[in-house]
Amino acid sequence: IAGVITLGAGYGIALTIQSPLSALTLFFVAVILVIIGTYALFTAGSIAVLKLLRRNKNYYYKTKHFIGTSGMIYRMKKNAVGLANICILSTMVLVTLSTTVCLYSGQSRVVESAYPRDVQIIAHDVTVNTKSQIFDIIQKSQSEGIKQAKNMTVFNYYTYDSVRDGSRFSGQDKSSGERAYELIFMTLADYNSAERSDWKLAEDEVLVYSDGIYNEDSLDVLDHQFRVKSQLENFPFENISMSENSKKVYVILSDQKIFDQVQQKINETYSFEGRLRCYSGFDYQENAEEGKAFLEKIKKNIEEQNMNAYVATKADMEQDSMAVFGGLLFVGGFLGVLFIMATVLIIYYKQVSEGYEDRMRFQIMQKVGLTPKEVRASIKSQMLTVFFLPLLVAIIHVAGAFNMITKMLALFRLTDIHLFLTCTLVTVVIFGIIYGIVYGLTAKAYYKIVR
Repeated sequence: IAGVITLGAGYGIALTIQSPLSALTLFFVAVILVIIGTYALFTAGSIAVLKLLRRNKNYYYKTKHFIGTSGMIYRMKKNAVGLANICILSTMVLVTLSTTVCLYSGQSRVVESAYPRDVQIIAHDVTVNTKSQIFDIIQKSQSEGIKQAKNMTVFNYYTYDSVRDGSRFSGQDKSSGERAYELIFMTLADYNSAERSDWKLAEDEVLVYSDGIYNEDSLDVLDHQFRVKSQLENFPFENISMSENSKKVYVILSDQKIFDQVQQKINETYSFEGRLRCYSGFDYQENAEEGKAFLEKIKKNIEEQNMNAYVATKADMEQDSMAVFGGLLFVGGFLGVLFIMATVLIIYYKQVSEGYEDRMRFQIMQKVGLTPKEVRASIKSQMLTVFFLPLLVAIIHVAGAFNMITKMLALFRLTDIHLFLTCTLVTVVIFGIIYGIVYGLTAKAYYKIVR
C-alpha cells in the first residue's frame, strides 16, 4: 500500500507538472517518492503478485509454472532489495545519459533559437527615438565605404504578464503574483520587415504565434477585441522574451496606432506596467572574426550615448554552450559508466552467489524425476524474470518522468521533444544491449555452477 501511494504520488507530480521552474523544484521530491515506491513494491508487491498466482490452481499446478513461481517467491523474499537497487541504478543510467546527450546534441538548435542573427542588441527604457538611434549607431560604426552588417532588423516590442480566461487576457495587477501568460506585442510593419513577408491586416485583426498554447479564433486584451487572422507556424524571434516561467503568446498588431493604444491601456489600468524594449540584430557581412572591431565600435557608441542596452553575439553563445553542455556530457557519461559498472557487478555477483545456493535444490529436483531439460527451462524462466524485471520497471520510470524532464530541458531553451525522445530511445536500446550481454555471461556462469 505504501509503495502504491508513494509511486502514484511521484508519477502524479511528473505527469501533471507544467511549469519548468516547478519541475526543477519538485524533481527531487518526485525522485524520492518513486525510489521509496520502487523498494516497497519490489519487496512486498512482487511477493503479493506471486502469491496470487500460487492461489490460481489452473496456473500454478503446471510443471513450468509450479517450479518457476515457487522459486521466484523464494528468491524475491531474499533478493527484492537487490533487484530494486538494480532498477534504481538502471533508471539513473537512462535519465543521466539521455538528458546530457540531448543537451549536447541540441546545443546548435538552442543557439539558433536564441540568436536569429549573429549579433543582437536588446535596449531597455525605450523612447520613440530608440529605434532610429540604434540604427544610426550600427550605420556609424561601419568602416567608411564598407558594409559590415547585413539582414539588419530593428523593432520595438511590448511585453506584459497577463491572466487568461478563454480568449480574454485581462492583464494582471502587481499584487496578484500570477504570471501565467506573457503577451509580446509588435507591429505588422516591423514583423514584415524582419521576416521579409507581406502580410496585410485589418485594424481589428492580428497574427498570433504561441507554439500551440493559444488556439482561439479571437483575442481580447483589456476590451480591445481582435480576430485572429492566422496562427503562425514559426517565429524566429521567440526568445526575445526574458521570462522563463510563463506561457508566451506573440501578437502581431495591424499598425503603430493600435500598438500605442494597447500599451497605453495596459499602463493606465494596472500598477505593474508592461515593458517596452527594442530589439536590433544583424548578420556579419563576412565573418565574426573580421567583425570584432566593428562590434567594439558599436559597444563604444552605445556607452557614449548612455543607452540602457546590452550586446550579445551568437559566437559567444556557441562557445559558452559548448563549454557548459560539453561539461555536462562528460559528467553524464562518467556517471553513466559508473552506474553501469555498479549495475553489472550487482547483477553478476548476485546471480553467482544464488547459483551456489540453488545448486542443491536443483539436484534434489532431478533426483525426484525432473529432467535436465525441465531444470534448464525452469532456470531460464527465473533468470529472465529476475534479470529483466528491473530493466522493464526502469524503462517505465523513464517514461513516467519524460514530461517532467522535457520541462526541465526547457530551462536550457531546449524545447525539441522529438530530439529528447530519440536520445532516450537510443540510450534505452544501447543499455538494453549491454544488459543482454551481461545476462548471457551471467547465465552461462550460473548454469555451470548449478550443473
